[in-house]
Amino acid sequence: MALRKVQSKLRGAKASVCEHLGQRLSDRINKNSYRYLMSMAVADYSGQAWLQGFNDVGETIFGMTANELLSIKDRDSNEFTTIMEKSTGHTYNFSCRAKQDTWKVSTSHVCYMKVMKFWCQDTPRIRYGISRITKLDYKEEAIALRDLLYSQWAR
Repeated sequence: MALRKVQSKLRGAKASVCEHLGQRLSDRINKNSYRYLMSMAVADYSGQAWLQGFNDVGETIFGMTANELLSIKDRDSNEFTTIMEKSTGHTYNFSCRAKQDTWKVSTSHVCYMKVMKFWCQDTPRIRYGISRITKLDYKEEAIALRDLLYSQWAR
């Protein structure tokens, strides 16, 4: 979760220290508006990828603010579970950005009751972030495909 005012991460669900300001936060944390910080698996015909999304993505997927979802979670776990289940399996259009990172991968081998760690080469990893998400409009998509078929490209 993050505070909207400084848009920085908080440590823990009800943290008392803001990482950005380095100050202790009083009981005002419960009065602030929470924001979504989410990681999700998405799939299409070509495969699966893990995407990271923030507040606008969460509001589109869940149909409510993070404050509302958090209050439902605190109030009724069955309703929260129902909301989570209803939010899966929908079709969206994503605009994503990709960033390549590298990190060292360690592998462990157990030999005669000793654990030996070996550091391998730097391994590249691509992180995908969602910059825009919209619900799929089938009529709009059909018109775009029709226009593509009648375009100069298709001839």
